[in-house]
Amino acid sequence: LHLIFCFVNTQGMRMFFLFPIHPMRVGGTMMNAFLFNTLLILICAVSITQFCTEAFSEYTTLTAVNALFSVSVKNLMGIKYIFIGYVYALFILVFLTAIFLAIKQKDKPAPLPI
Repeated sequence: LHLIFCFVNTQGMRMFFLFPIHPMRVGGTMMNAFLFNTLLILICAVSITQFCTEAFSEYTTLTAVNALFSVSVKNLMGIKYIFIGYVYALFILVFLTAIFLAIKQKDKPAPLPI
């Protein structure tokens, strides 16, 4: 639940960290924008569940979610080759995100008291 909250409140609802996708405004959000944001959250929930299953694999052994994500999905015909470089892709994404956040800082530092 915390990861979905982070997705909604940070850069998750932006396209490539540049512009917001259907921003939610009080009294100004249309129903199609609300449904589109709900769709994004539902898609994100599946990927967060898969990430948590892989991250906490010691706790999910012999469970249905482990059988679904760690066995069935990894052995699908076209997807099993993606999982070979899955961990490396996550490390590259973390590295690129760290570089992006180091270059483009939103907050200005507070002035030091003299």
